[in-house]
Amino acid sequence: MNKYFDKLLLLLGLIILVGGVVFAVSQSGKKTNILGAIQENHLKGEPYTLIGAPDVKVTSRTWEAPQPQNDRDKNWLYGVFTPPKIYIDPVTGEVTAEPPIPPKPRPPFGLVFTTMTHPEYPIKFESYFESANGKVEDSTVMLYHKELRKSSGIKKIGADIADWGIKILKLELDKVEKIVGDSKTIENVAIITIKDRNLRKDFTLKSGETMYLKEKNILKFEFTDKSEDAFIWEKVGDTKENGSAKYTLMQIDFDKLSVTVKKEAPELENPEERVMEVTSVASPVSPESAVKPDNKSKSTSSDNSSNSAEQTLKALFK
Repeated sequence: MNKYFDKLLLLLGLIILVGGVVFAVSQSGKKTNILGAIQENHLKGEPYTLIGAPDVKVTSRTWEAPQPQNDRDKNWLYGVFTPPKIYIDPVTGEVTAEPPIPPKPRPPFGLVFTTMTHPEYPIKFESYFESANGKVEDSTVMLYHKELRKSSGIKKIGADIADWGIKILKLELDKVEKIVGDSKTIENVAIITIKDRNLRKDFTLKSGETMYLKEKNILKFEFTDKSEDAFIWEKVGDTKENGSAKYTLMQIDFDKLSVTVKKEAPELENPEERVMEVTSVASPVSPESAVKPDNKSKSTSSDNSSNSAEQTLKALFK
C-alpha cells in the first residue's frame, strides 16, 4: 500500500512541475511584447548619451560653539536648559555655571594696640609741715620734680619756684578716716594748689600721690611683623608708615579703652578702619581711675615722707 501511495505522490509532483514550467514560458513572452509596445508607442526623444557630472565645490566649515546667553556668565550657553551644575555666589547671590571664585583674603592689619595711659605730671607733693601756731596758712611744704630729679626744699605757701615755673597758691587739710586692723583713725590729708605757668593751668596735688595729665595721651603701638620698634601716638591725626602702608589715628575712646585706626595701602581697594582695643592698660588711664595706695601703703608713704622731711630739716639746721 505504501509503495503505491509514494508513486502517486511522485506523479503528482511531476505534473505540477511541468505545469509550472509551461506557465512561466508563456508569461515571459507576453512581458516582452508589452515592453516592446511601450517603447514603440511612448518612449520618444534623443537617444541616450553619457554626459559628465558637474564639478562640485567642496568647502569645510567649523561648527561654531554656542554663544553665551547673557553677559553675566560666559558658561551659561543655552536659554532653555541650565548647565549640569549651577552654583550660588555667596557674596552677590547670583547663579553661576562655575564655582564662584572666593574673594582674596584681606591682608593682615599689621598693628597691635599695646598700652594706653596718661603721662604723669612731673611735680609731686612730697609732704607738709605744720606750723608752730597750728595755722594751715603758716605751714610749709616740700615738692619733688621727677624730670629734674630735684627737691624744692621746704617752701612756704605763696612761694614761687621760678626755675620750675610754678607758684604754690594754697594748702588745705582734708580729714580722712583710716581703718588699720580693728581700729579707726582720723588723719589729715594735705592738698596743695599750684599754678603751672608752663602749662598755663592750676593743679591740685595730694600728698604722696602721683597725678596724671588727662589732656595728654600715651598710646603705644607695635607692628605685628616687628619691622620697627614700638611707637607712641598722643593725639588724633598722628600718623605712622610701615613699608607701603600708612596708619592714621582717627579716634580715642578712653571709656571703652579703644582707638580707631585707619590703614591705607596700595593692595587695599578702600582704606580700612578698625576699632582696636588695648591689650594692656598702664594704670591709671585717667585721673579719676588712678590706682590709689591702700591704707597700709599710704601709711608707709606718710612715714617715708616724714623721715625724708626730718632728714631735710636736720640738713638745713645743722
